Amino acid sequence: FFFLDHKVTTWVLVVVMVVEEVAVEAVVAVEEAVAEVAVEAVEVVMVVEEAAVEAVVEAAEVLVVVEEAVEVLVVEEEDQKEELKLLLKDIDTKVSSLLKVRKMLFLQEI
Repeated sequence: FFFLDHKVTTWVLVVVMVVEEVAVEAVVAVEEAVAEVAVEAVEVVMVVEEAAVEAVVEAAEVLVVVEEAVEVLVVEEEDQKEELKLLLKDIDTKVSSLLKVRKMLFLQEI
């Protein structure tokens, strides 16, 4: 700068100051944009977390319903087994009675 004219030096300084100001404004704009993106990213993460929690809650509710249905089926199966046992016992009793009647008829024929 020692060899430059005073006006040139002044212009150079003005240009440097303007460039510096533009650079500072650009850095501030970038920082603001990064902050906005960070806030949006946090919001997206929160929405995803809420959706995940809702999905887990819904899955738990479905699981409870399925467990209840299985319990009902098990109880119904036990009831049906008992009914089947009683029916088989009744059939056995009737078959025994029929065999006795047949035997009596056979003995009467002799």
